[in-house]
Amino acid sequence: MRPAAGRWDDFASLLVPRKPGGSGCVCMAYRSSSLDMPGRIAHMRALCASEPGPGVLAYVDGETAGWCSVAPKSTYRALGRPPAPACLVPSAARSPASPWW
Repeated sequence: MRPAAGRWDDFASLLVPRKPGGSGCVCMAYRSSSLDMPGRIAHMRALCASEPGPGVLAYVDGETAGWCSVAPKSTYRALGRPPAPACLVPSAARSPASPWW
């Protein structure tokens, strides 16, 4: 496992559609699902060019073999909302620093 930061080519070899107009997954559903495929690719390229990067890549015998999107919660648009109504979240967990908020 290695951080995806600085490894755009490895990320792209695994997840970016190989043909223009082709379908594929660029792992943007929780980041910005309103972008078209070229926009998603550009956004993910920018994330791979910065720290901490958008996740980690797995390798087998030096070849890119897997991907896990793991990054600060603030980079996930759809996760910016509380996972449960505030009345169900303990008051100690109602802090932006809490992993539950």
